[in-house]
Amino acid sequence: MIRKCVLSPNESYKNYIKLIGTGTSDMVQKSLEAGLAEPQFIQAEDFRTIIYRPNAAIAPPKYPEVTPEVTPEVTPEVTPEVKKIILASKGEQTKAELQQLLGLKDEKNFREVYLQKALSHDLIERTIPDKPNSKNQKYRLKAKGRALQELLKTQS
Repeated sequence: MIRKCVLSPNESYKNYIKLIGTGTSDMVQKSLEAGLAEPQFIQAEDFRTIIYRPNAAIAPPKYPEVTPEVTPEVTPEVTPEVKKIILASKGEQTKAELQQLLGLKDEKNFREVYLQKALSHDLIERTIPDKPNSKNQKYRLKAKGRALQELLKTQS
């Protein structure tokens, strides 16, 4: 059996106030916790709220600065084979030229293990991207590949 609870108008009004929330007091509390000035609430012809933002010169940065050791965009986890093709690359070269520079005979192995992986890591690019099977296709280092090449040269 369900019973209805009848509230007095006063109780009903209190519950209504609770229902609409504590947004104003929450804004004041959150601002003070963040070390900001208390928001201003102005009611004249209209209602305005002024919420202060932190001063960029005073506020600590939201995210820590990236250190040189953490550069996954420039030094992706690449295989030794990809490192070899990056080090061998000079300007624009055909697939056959790159394969010959690396001293590889198996074209399928070169394409799958070296060339495709370097392309997928966005380290090299095709000179004719719209025609990947063109007889005039050549490959060159992208900016990311050049950065990795410089890094590998300094490490060796």
